[in-house]
Amino acid sequence: MADVTQRLADLLRQAASDADLRARLRHDPLAALADAGLDVPEGCEVTVLEDRAELMHLVLPSPLMAYDDIDEGNVGEDIVTVGKAAFASGLFPRADPGR
Repeated sequence: MADVTQRLADLLRQAASDADLRARLRHDPLAALADAGLDVPEGCEVTVLEDRAELMHLVLPSPLMAYDDIDEGNVGEDIVTVGKAAFASGLFPRADPGR
């Protein structure tokens, strides 16, 4: 799942300097994520927040995320670990990013 983290990081890095991508992420985040090879589970809402010099967002992690207490032997199929973080397994890179 480190690939998911890398894809998200690459997308955000690109959006930092690409005004068209930033606009697309604001207006149609599901399509922008899909174009980056990331699918969002059906029924999952994506909200895009944009920091400015006078506004910063603090995003709290989902209760599924635990950075210190991951016991990978007890992680179920619905949870994926990335390093010491755990995430709901719905967000996966597609097997075929070209679809």
